[in-house]
Formats: sequence, structure tokens, C-alpha cells
Amino acid sequence: MKTKTRRKERKARPLVSLGEILEASLPREELAAQKLVLQADIIAIDNQLHAADKRAKAGKPSDAKWLKNAQFAMKRKSEDLDRISTILRERIDAQRHEERTSIERCFMVIALEELGKEQFQTMYRRAKEAAHEQD
Repeated sequence: MKTKTRRKERKARPLVSLGEILEASLPREELAAQKLVLQADIIAIDNQLHAADKRAKAGKPSDAKWLKNAQFAMKRKSEDLDRISTILRERIDAQRHEERTSIERCFMVIALEELGKEQFQTMYRRAKEAAHEQD
């Protein structure tokens, strides 16, 4: 008779690395620079894997350990690239949301409603001219 063993099911929790925490605090320029470096690394690894594949088809297989390490590096760098891209996208979305809800934006929407289109456009043109004069 078979007995069932009870295993305690564990919920998978994502691991948070120090790098993930620090990336969120890095300025946009540094994240963009890291993104470019990762893209270049991924292209270089992809080229090496492609060359290894060509050699393997020609009868000269690559070292299995090197191939496994290269594939793992490609996977990790792709994950890092996705993470950085997500952080940058979230920051851009937050900035756009902030711009849409800024007091100046709200003021302009209300002014358009209250003044009417012609008066609003006249005031907008005057404000634009005044801003160009200050430059």
C-alpha cells in the first residue's frame, strides 16, 4: 500500500538583489548607459553563439561548458535588460502622468472651459510671445 507523503508547498517568492534595489535609485542617464552596455554585450554573445553554431555544423563542436556559460550569460543579460527597460518605462510613464496632472495643465483646461476658445487662444498667443521675449 502506498502512503502519500505530505509536502509543505512553498510559495515562490522573487529574490531581490542589491542591484535591483540600486537600479531604482540610479539616475535615468546611468540606467540608459547600462542599457546600452547590456545591448552591446548581448549582441557580442549572440555573435559568439552563432559562430559556435556554425563551427558545430562544420564538425567542430564548442566546449560544452563554454556553451552552457554563454547561454546562461545571454539569459541573465537579457533579464537585466528587460528589468532596466521596465524601470525606464515606468519612470517615463510616471513623468507623463505628473505632467498631465500638473497645476499648469489643470489651469489651462479650466481656463479653456471658462473663457471660451477665442479668448483662450488670444491669451495663449500673448503668453507664448511673452515667453519668447524672455528668452
